[in-house]
Amino acid sequence: DGYAAVLAADPAATAFWEASTATYRKVCTAWVTSAKQEATRDRRMSQLVECCAAGALVPPQRYGDAPRWLERAAAAAAAAR
Repeated sequence: DGYAAVLAADPAATAFWEASTATYRKVCTAWVTSAKQEATRDRRMSQLVECCAAGALVPPQRYGDAPRWLERAAAAAAAAR
């Protein structure tokens, strides 16, 4: 899968992704792949990798209180840099 390779190319993003919850990964996967145009899917994937590498949630998930697992995943991303 091309998107998996894009994510795997960034160690910090990969560390964040692996430390995140299965539900978050499912939501993000649906967010990227639900776009109708390939350009939008590519842009969302780039944004997902950037957010993961920075230890942040993707924009559609930034509401309410931050999830408890976010701090642990952000620490994993920082350690992988």
